[in-house]
Amino acid sequence: TGANLEFDYDNFIATAGDITNYPLLVHGNGNDGNRYYATIAKTMFQASDTSFDFSEVPTEKIRDNVRIASLGGPLSISDLDGVIAVANEMAARGRFDEGAKTLYWGYVSTKNSAILTEYARWFAGEACAFCTSSVKDPALPRRLRTFLDRFGRYSMGDDEWRELTEFNIAVTHHWLGEKDQSTEAYRKILEKAPDIGTVAEGGDNEVVQEVTDSTPLHIAAVATQDRPELSNLVNSAQVHGLVVDVLGMGDVYLGNSQKVAYFGEYTSNLPSNDLVLLVDAYDVLLFSGANALKGNFAKSGCKVLFAGETSSYPDLGIAPLYKDGNGGDAGSAGPHKYLYLNSGVILGRAGDLCKMMATVSSYKSLYLSDQRSFVRYYLTHRSSVSLDHSGTLFATLHGVTEHSIVSKGPKFALGYARDVAVVHGNAGGLGGKKFYEEIANAMITVAKSNDPEAVVEVPPPLYSSAVASYKKGDITRALDLFKKNLVGDPEHVESLYNLGVIYAETKNWDSARSWYEECLSIDERYLNCIVNLGVLLLEKFKDGDAEFRRGVMLLRKAAGLDMKRRDSFLAYIEAAQQG
Repeated sequence: TGANLEFDYDNFIATAGDITNYPLLVHGNGNDGNRYYATIAKTMFQASDTSFDFSEVPTEKIRDNVRIASLGGPLSISDLDGVIAVANEMAARGRFDEGAKTLYWGYVSTKNSAILTEYARWFAGEACAFCTSSVKDPALPRRLRTFLDRFGRYSMGDDEWRELTEFNIAVTHHWLGEKDQSTEAYRKILEKAPDIGTVAEGGDNEVVQEVTDSTPLHIAAVATQDRPELSNLVNSAQVHGLVVDVLGMGDVYLGNSQKVAYFGEYTSNLPSNDLVLLVDAYDVLLFSGANALKGNFAKSGCKVLFAGETSSYPDLGIAPLYKDGNGGDAGSAGPHKYLYLNSGVILGRAGDLCKMMATVSSYKSLYLSDQRSFVRYYLTHRSSVSLDHSGTLFATLHGVTEHSIVSKGPKFALGYARDVAVVHGNAGGLGGKKFYEEIANAMITVAKSNDPEAVVEVPPPLYSSAVASYKKGDITRALDLFKKNLVGDPEHVESLYNLGVIYAETKNWDSARSWYEECLSIDERYLNCIVNLGVLLLEKFKDGDAEFRRGVMLLRKAAGLDMKRRDSFLAYIEAAQQG
């Protein structure tokens, strides 16, 4: 701008030349702007290089401005100290969330030390994303532990950021291949889980009644927007004489904790012995009436029944804790073996569900994932909470390779499981959600048919079946399904990429390269494919070769597309060039 700026920090206005009373909102765009901005940001708290005294600064003033003050481009070590001082001050005032945000924004914008950036990302709850996309650092669990201890003096027992860091340490161990340490870290977290009991354990001294055909059944889903998928759920319920209570319509959805709060409030207003089915709003269909749900729940003998699924989400490392006391897989009945909890379908008495929601609300991991929090609850309440491992009542679709059948009623069958009551298309667009969409279309087709014997067979999507087969170790079937998917969709880049991955893992380098090249010919910015092909070329050719130089070019391109991993890509190039 070429203009000097004068700031009135008390009133949050600025003057630039002849223009006065700017709102104090400054954008340091461009390299020069960043440097100018860093200088401005450094003065915001009137802090010197060696002294940071915020004792007289109101908390709200720090909170509203700390993010701006810590985002001024490359900062010096004194500025880094300032960020830490602000974080400490906020933590000392009990504002742990604001302190963590300060560290996140401040450390991410510094380039002083790579590990400080990782500390902040992990401390702010981004562990899983970092683990799966960065160079694995064997020292990271120890550094995270040091970081946790450093800020532990500000903790009030089980505060949210301490718990998130504990989870992140466990996730780190898993991605480093340290399975025993990972499982032990998860086990220690679970041991801390509060157990406030359930109605059947005498929580409110209420008499627990047996579930019978006369027990009232309520169904609820949280949906803040009216979408076609919600209509699918509501209509599938109406066919069987059921009503879905939609919670939160029109509200702004703020995250997982809001969903749990809605369910907690809903169940608290119902008689404690009424049966309640809680489902996800946008990927669930009902194929059964009230009596089937009541009868199956009564047979289960549990207080709360969750759907099961084929993978341990979101924490793969916690899977060993699903083992039963004898070392076997808990509830392995049925060929599907849905060993792991799915929180998209929950059935239980209102009183038990209400108390479960209260307990889950106290888990700070809820800020990241409601399913993670329900997993924690399940693993600490296994005497009263069960999973539908066989999928005979609740069917989750991700990772399933069997064909499904939709018939008049409508009724739903999947593999050996007949008359499934609830179907959940978990795991997003290329997972169970795609399968769900095709089943929903089949349900409509059957409903419109005048043939009382109308039946529609729905095969699982080829791509999701291929992924499921790959995860189960059936490489031959996975290759076949990925290639079949390409027959119908020759430009399906995920299939092309995954074929390259499989051939690389089986050391068929020429085929791997061919599939990667085809993938990039369709989507030249497919980041993982760029990285994989670049690494392959650097590993298989020598410095000076044309193919080696192309590998360098690809990783440099990746560095430009992904700033979080930029340093890792450039370091890999340097290591390859040095032999």
